[in-house]
Amino acid sequence: MSCPPFYPLQVVFEQGSPEGVERPSGGSAQHVQSTYVWADSLLLRARSEYFRAALTFIESQDTGDNVKRRRIAPRRGRRGGKSVEADRPDEPATKVLRLTYQDAGDLEAGKNTIQMLHDLALPPASRTLNLLPQGTTPCLLLKMLRWADYLGSPECAEACINMLPHLDQAEFRITDIKNLLSLPHQAAPATSYEKVERFCSEWLQCAFGDTARVKQFSPEDVNLLCLLPPDVLAKIAPMCCKYLLSHFSDVYAVIVDAELLGNFFKLEYALVEMWGGQDKLVTHSENDVAILLSLWCSGKSLSQEQMVKLSSVLRVSRLSRSFRCFFLRKLAWFSPPLDSDLEVFNGMLDEDGISKIHRVSNLFHDYPPAWIALGRRRSLPADATKRSELTACFSQDSLGRMLAKAEQSNAASCLKSDLFYFGGFYWQLILMLSMPERSLGVRLALSKKHPLPPPPAVRVSSSLHHQESSGQERHIASICAWIKCHYGWGSSDSFQGLKVTSPAKFGEVVHKGS
Repeated sequence: MSCPPFYPLQVVFEQGSPEGVERPSGGSAQHVQSTYVWADSLLLRARSEYFRAALTFIESQDTGDNVKRRRIAPRRGRRGGKSVEADRPDEPATKVLRLTYQDAGDLEAGKNTIQMLHDLALPPASRTLNLLPQGTTPCLLLKMLRWADYLGSPECAEACINMLPHLDQAEFRITDIKNLLSLPHQAAPATSYEKVERFCSEWLQCAFGDTARVKQFSPEDVNLLCLLPPDVLAKIAPMCCKYLLSHFSDVYAVIVDAELLGNFFKLEYALVEMWGGQDKLVTHSENDVAILLSLWCSGKSLSQEQMVKLSSVLRVSRLSRSFRCFFLRKLAWFSPPLDSDLEVFNGMLDEDGISKIHRVSNLFHDYPPAWIALGRRRSLPADATKRSELTACFSQDSLGRMLAKAEQSNAASCLKSDLFYFGGFYWQLILMLSMPERSLGVRLALSKKHPLPPPPAVRVSSSLHHQESSGQERHIASICAWIKCHYGWGSSDSFQGLKVTSPAKFGEVVHKGS
């Protein structure tokens, strides 16, 4: 509104600063955009609780500080060919109200909201055909909704909400959807808020239905949804689960891939709990799920309630026996519900067997349903069998150094591989050179990896034989490991297919100099 109306109100926008940020001394948005708009106080009273209360307060004070008298030039007319002064009463006084904005976008949204309040107060035939300026972005519309809520105009907020479907949907981001869903319920009528939920739900379904688009979302994007009220989050949980499965369904791959693991660490608790309850996780065993949860929990301050909930999504009956009986209790985050005794559960499970568990499910009614649930139903990838072929390579130089050390000390020397993961445990292959026999052997060992507790007191046995392959590689292959635990009911887990390879020629190294 470029010129003063009959009931003039000058709305002055003054730049403020977010909390904790100093106000800039120069170069602010005031120098770029106009910082005031003319408005009609009568029309704003009709559509805004804020203006109604503020104008009433100004009039009650009547100190002159908030009121400016406009000097009215006398109107000249012609009577009988002579110029005369026309009598006219003074126009209403100009009132001034000041509002604070944060940035240029906030200023634009505030001015647009004032204009919208004017349009809504006019008869429908006199309103602007499009209440929103052309090119309005989702970000600008969200700021206008915030202004409408601040100014106490549900009708204005409803008009903004009705324009949501008319914006370019490709310009919306998850941040915008989160901000829409977190709008105060009093900002608009209940029926309008239902429109917001419906719009956001449809946008999320469309976005998460596009596989390529889902992969572009970052953990930080999806974490924003966790800031929503629990009832709203529950409604969009299926879309969150779709994201989680598209990025983190292959549990083994997440554990061994540094980038995937780093992204998993960024997830908020609510998303991790959702992930743990999914049937379609790719696992070699439930051990993988327990290990990944352990890695995620490291360094986080979880409440007792959160730890109990995470413990309740783990499919305990599907853990390997050694893990379930001797390793699970050592995990810092694992906290069974009060009525769920892990040792009693293990005893009943070993006595009845996993195949009979559903026929005697009444015995397990005190335990979380997930503890006796079926295994995860997602099929393993085609190359899954190769994952158990855990290979450690040693160079000719490293073997030469081991030999030199052994000869110098005339004592046994060893060479350790990097840690590798399989089946819920971290392993190392250790090459051992015995002196003076110069015999080379291989030992398979369980190893501790931070932040996991030490592996259980176990005996690892392995059967080995040397196998030469074509080319320059020599293999020590066919290693089968059994974890034997002697405690309580006992346990025995088998891990087959582990091997060590090296481009070095073992015979040349061992017999060097002999």
